[in-house]
Amino acid sequence: MQHFAAAALFSCLDSGCLTLAQDSERQLRSINQSFFPPCNQDREKRRDSYGGRPKSASNPAFEFHLDYDFRKHDLDSLARVFGKSCWEVEDLISEIVCSYDQSISSMYEAGGRDTRGRQSATGMSSYNHTYGQQLGWHALFIAAGKLLATTPVAQSAHEDYDRWQEWFRGHTLTRDDGFWLSDGRDWMPLDVANVLQETTQDGLALTGNREKLLQLIGIAADIGSELVVEGDWHSADDINVHISSALVPKAKARELAHELAQCDPMQAWLPAYEEQEGDSSEDFWGETNDYKPWIVCPRGETRLDEHDPFGAGYVNRRPRLASAYVAALSLSRDDRFGRAWRNVNGAIALRAEAWGRAARYSEQEGAHAGGRLKCSSATLAEVLEMTPSDLLVLIKLQKYERGYGGGSGKFTNTTAVVRIDGTLRFEYFQGHINNLYKPRH
Repeated sequence: MQHFAAAALFSCLDSGCLTLAQDSERQLRSINQSFFPPCNQDREKRRDSYGGRPKSASNPAFEFHLDYDFRKHDLDSLARVFGKSCWEVEDLISEIVCSYDQSISSMYEAGGRDTRGRQSATGMSSYNHTYGQQLGWHALFIAAGKLLATTPVAQSAHEDYDRWQEWFRGHTLTRDDGFWLSDGRDWMPLDVANVLQETTQDGLALTGNREKLLQLIGIAADIGSELVVEGDWHSADDINVHISSALVPKAKARELAHELAQCDPMQAWLPAYEEQEGDSSEDFWGETNDYKPWIVCPRGETRLDEHDPFGAGYVNRRPRLASAYVAALSLSRDDRFGRAWRNVNGAIALRAEAWGRAARYSEQEGAHAGGRLKCSSATLAEVLEMTPSDLLVLIKLQKYERGYGGGSGKFTNTTAVVRIDGTLRFEYFQGHINNLYKPRH
């Protein structure tokens, strides 16, 4: 609560809409900062969640029992920040809960509130909390504030980061600019709500229809004004659609396209750059051989707003063009989320869309986050001319069916490859259709 209140005041101060005395501003900017120099942690003295309470320490008068995973992960991670044993922080949480409601003795108690019928089967999650879980979570952060005010942060000599800041940052917003993931979410495009299964004599099967597959990347009879060059989403009938692309030498483009189309669908892939959170370097993994990546797919964990029902991590992982091409084409993004990139004439060169929400719990079956990067035909032609290269686009459909009685599920795939040359003519290579994956082991 202090963090978000202070962040709102920082915005007012930094924009000149609010003025504070120096002492007040200094106090405000010290919110959630430790006033003590860090101390070296003695690893032998701290007991983790498995260590238990020593015989010399008596039980508190009031005990609030924590969820097993909550104690193992959330409680222990806070205790580690201050070099405390788990039982010490657990006693502090019990003391805090006691001050609110002495009639609740564990995180599993509903306190007379209604609970969802399936909650006991799914366990504790942010999707649905009992009253006891709410008390436990609130007490955790109140305990964090008490420890910060009274206890130095424990640091090991070899650690080059602040344990407290690392822990606290993990419980704040995913982005550092104050925007929530839901602020960057788009409406789901109508053209992705299609059906990609067809009725056969053996039941439903993944489509291998050329026109349907080409429509997924924006091609009808010819390439239109935009082409989908990267994407991941689910169709109306819950089929995962994955689109990727890479540049290849003109002389080997047909050969590579044919090889990719015939490749095992589970192994078929095209390289892309990865950009880790807080690191502007663009790297890719594995051997690319003749393939040259040109798309960046950012990576990073979501934090507090992961639990926002209107948020989706894909919002913060929108794909974009690699920096070399952004610079060569003089592109600039429209907003902080990178929804659109424009050239020097103001025309939209790229559109990065993100929609939906992540399915984290069984109650949210059918909920999916998705997104795609659409490149204008004019921009694609410029890239192919400056390289010079052809572009290969891999279209992959995947259907997953859960196993029964705890058995392993099964994957079925359809693939296709499209080669595009510098004149924006395309060639279609049919891959596998409704191919059932059979593990070797």
